[in-house]
Amino acid sequence: EAEATVDILADATAAEIVASVNRVSDSTGVTAVARSSATISNLDTDGVVSMTLNGSVVSAEVTTTDLSQLAAAINSKSSATGVSATLSADKASMELVHSDGDDLDFLNFEHSAAETGISTVNMRVTGSEGTYVTLQDGTAIDRDSTVVGGNIKFLSSSAFTVTSNVDE
Repeated sequence: EAEATVDILADATAAEIVASVNRVSDSTGVTAVARSSATISNLDTDGVVSMTLNGSVVSAEVTTTDLSQLAAAINSKSSATGVSATLSADKASMELVHSDGDDLDFLNFEHSAAETGISTVNMRVTGSEGTYVTLQDGTAIDRDSTVVGGNIKFLSSSAFTVTSNVDE
């Protein structure tokens, strides 16, 4: 198999990296696949949650122990966002997946209790590597947005090496 250089732009999504690797797979014998996932959990207040997910506004009435309406709202926009939601057995969390590896963009998290000044509201977003961000509404400085990137798997029927010239 041949050697190839694949140039990756800063802030490229996993899906974009996979497309670049797969463009040279005929000569290298290496292909790649990507998947982005995150878990929404630890909502601490009942009420209406809304946010922009991958460019589409989703909104639903939820409780801290039942996010099923939010999962349904996210799934109703799957054709536009590429994101699907799977509710946990206890309904208190859900996994979001973009099977092509595009980023999961969470923007403008809002909660009805925070909007009325009743309380600060927190909701956790955990990426597939286990690191989490707590989105907040109702604080002096809202921490209302985050991005979760995807994971890439490189595949080949023979041995291969992937290197980078990016300093860690």
